[in-house]
Amino acid sequence: MADAREATCGRREAGGDGSGRKPFSFPGAPVRFGRDVSAALRHIRLEIRLDFERRRVEGTVTHTLAALAGGLRTVALDAVGLEIERVTADGAPVPFWYDGERLGVTVDPPRPAGAEVKLSVRYSGSPRRGLYFLAPDEANPERPLQAWTQGEDEDNRYWLPCPDYPNQRATSEMVVTVPERMTAVSNGRLNRVMEAGRGERTFHWSMEIPHVTYLLSIAAGTFAEVKDEADGVPLSYYVAPGREAEARRSFGKTPDMIRAFNRRLGVKYPYPKYAQVAVADFLFGGMENISATTLTDLTLHDERAHLDFSSEPLVAHELAHQWFGDLVTCRTWPHAWLNESWATFLESVWREESEGLDEALYDRFLQGEEYFREDATRYRRPIVARAWRDPIEIFDRHLYEKGGRVLNMLRGLLGAGPFWEGVRLYLTRHAGGLAETEDFRRALEEVSGRDLGPVFDQWLYHGGHPDLRVEAAYDPDAAEVRVTVTQTQKPDDVTPVFTLPLPLEVVTAEGERRATLSIEGPTSIATIRVPGPPTMLRVDPGDTVLKSLDLRLPHGWLRESLAKDPDPIGRIRAAQALARASVPGGIAAVAAALRGDPFWGVRAECARALAKARGGEALAALVQAAASEKHPKARRAVADALGEFRAPEAAAALRPLATTDPSYYVCGSAAEALGRTRQPGALPVLEQALALASHREAIRSGALRGLGALRDAEALPLLRAWAAPGKPEPARVGAIEGIGRFASEAEGRLRREARELLQDLASDPAFRVREGAVRALASLRDPEAAGALRRARDGDLDGRVRRRAAEALRGLEDGGSGAARGLRDDLEAARDEARALAARVARLETLLGLGGAGASGASGANGSSGGRKDGA
Repeated sequence: MADAREATCGRREAGGDGSGRKPFSFPGAPVRFGRDVSAALRHIRLEIRLDFERRRVEGTVTHTLAALAGGLRTVALDAVGLEIERVTADGAPVPFWYDGERLGVTVDPPRPAGAEVKLSVRYSGSPRRGLYFLAPDEANPERPLQAWTQGEDEDNRYWLPCPDYPNQRATSEMVVTVPERMTAVSNGRLNRVMEAGRGERTFHWSMEIPHVTYLLSIAAGTFAEVKDEADGVPLSYYVAPGREAEARRSFGKTPDMIRAFNRRLGVKYPYPKYAQVAVADFLFGGMENISATTLTDLTLHDERAHLDFSSEPLVAHELAHQWFGDLVTCRTWPHAWLNESWATFLESVWREESEGLDEALYDRFLQGEEYFREDATRYRRPIVARAWRDPIEIFDRHLYEKGGRVLNMLRGLLGAGPFWEGVRLYLTRHAGGLAETEDFRRALEEVSGRDLGPVFDQWLYHGGHPDLRVEAAYDPDAAEVRVTVTQTQKPDDVTPVFTLPLPLEVVTAEGERRATLSIEGPTSIATIRVPGPPTMLRVDPGDTVLKSLDLRLPHGWLRESLAKDPDPIGRIRAAQALARASVPGGIAAVAAALRGDPFWGVRAECARALAKARGGEALAALVQAAASEKHPKARRAVADALGEFRAPEAAAALRPLATTDPSYYVCGSAAEALGRTRQPGALPVLEQALALASHREAIRSGALRGLGALRDAEALPLLRAWAAPGKPEPARVGAIEGIGRFASEAEGRLRREARELLQDLASDPAFRVREGAVRALASLRDPEAAGALRRARDGDLDGRVRRRAAEALRGLEDGGSGAARGLRDDLEAARDEARALAARVARLETLLGLGGAGASGASGANGSSGGRKDGA
């Protein structure tokens, strides 16, 4: 029986809030539940041959099925675009029909309840999705000869007739024939390798723990194998020959991660081996196929990239899925957060263990910023959402980053002990099976004794988050601090007024006083008795609650927080508030933290706060930091911040960073920022940067984005050249982003040329190129792009591209670019003048003794732009 909250969320997510944020669901999107099964799936045996020359698969799949209570008369399998040769039941031919998407089989004679039948399908095909053949060609002569599969969400049906939905589990065998120089990696245990003749050999793999069909996988190619071990589990890292050192650098912490997760979860890694295979042109960062993760080879990196790039978040994420997603799988896609949110949360758990608490806190802060950005600019939805066209639509920042933060909140709410004990109960109870959100809730409730219904209702079955405005004042006569917290989000069918505990701590010279404010309505007030005048107010130390925070606190408290709060997120929020407030000494305090804070993440956010503040004092601090900052990640943030200033000093500080910094990623950020300054002399520096090879084309991509921002007609031919087939795909995507920026600022013929180029690229064979082109076209809000966007929405094979195109078309229906593009520079100039005037007024008030008592600063949806996690 479906929970009532869950049953209605499909209607809630269809609404909008009137703020410019669009609804998640499109008109006509069906409300999704599960789907029926015609028989119980017990075992899958797949015997196939991969024909690399013709890019075809041919073979036989045998499904062992058990009849349900009503007996078994017909079976329906998912199979898209395949050629069905014959179907047999226990070796005897049986009638079947096939419409190009579904294969229907008549089981003759019918099987009674409980009886098993082996249904074999002989088939072949040239898959359009699911199974991908790679080979060198004229444009890409260095591309390796490989084949790999990507099943999630429902793409294995394109190369394998099967029940392609996550509501059944079965054991499996994979018998794969490939050219003899290749290795075929699949799921479970390698039973044997056999010579197959004709210059081929056959690999026989078997997985004895049941799993859903989207986790079936193959990765075939010429690989070097690096072996390792963890708690008796053999580990293998498969990479292109010659990249073994990069494999150790990228995957070498896997044994430590397995041991850490074994301890933390109380359930040992359950499979006979764990393989990680790095392949070319992969569609995602990684895919957690059971016991055999496939990853992009872009995660492999050299020593220079290792300065500020790590594969550990990606490796930890996919490894975490071996428990959450593989050992226990969501029964239906609306509950996919049980897979993805958990993997995101365990990334942070691993970071805390390996790098320390500050790194984990900042990682979770950045996760929140990613979610806030999607929530503010695209849509708001419940994490458990039911109304969508393609399952891939829900694999977004709500599912990953927001869900990870919700799990961290549950840990904080219950306490670490009860939380992890509840997790262990959930895993052991559902190991080898399927689960829904309520199963996880019940496990936590059984262990903790808490009723978590209201918590799950507001955080999982509703959307949004609390936007908190915090004001405080000290009453010396009463020796107390009065804290007023107001929820400023607009409640509607999607967004509730939240109920939550908010920890507070008042710091005085005589000691600290702690309290927990129970927020139960739009406004909540806490009165905290203190032994002396406060020096700072700490709001939610540890940043457990997912929220945006507008701090309106006395300036002295904020300065003290920035200097002395032991929590890096508290220091970040103080810096944001001071930089926004235009108060005397505020920018100086943030600049001092930029120079001297012990944690690089705080220094990075100080740089971003100064970029938002603008002004000569902020610029001078950033120029100094560009020359003195030692941590490459903080230096990247400084370079990016300098791009907000169209000033010669900013360009002068960026030029050496763009081509000579030790970090690839600092070079790329500086090159992009240099273009944004639009200063004379930037073009030749960016052309120089285009000659520099780097990990993931970080330098060239940054230079290409910078060229797009430069507003120079000479940039368009360079962008066109680097967007062309044959260039490295990350550089092509960077060029497309640059073309989008160029087109958004251009007029007349140049804008038309750039737009037409993007329209052509929207039908490119490479997924990331198409997606980038659709994103760029969406940013133009140009009605002339509607035709290309409609073709992408209606005809692209990838649901991510279809979704982006549909959102872009919806934006066009709401109006074109209007006059905003032509007013952008005037608006920026007016904003700078307003800030300068506010600063002068504040100084005058100080001289006259009229200085204000509070500062207003916001973070979250309308605050710092944050940053992306490295290696994700």
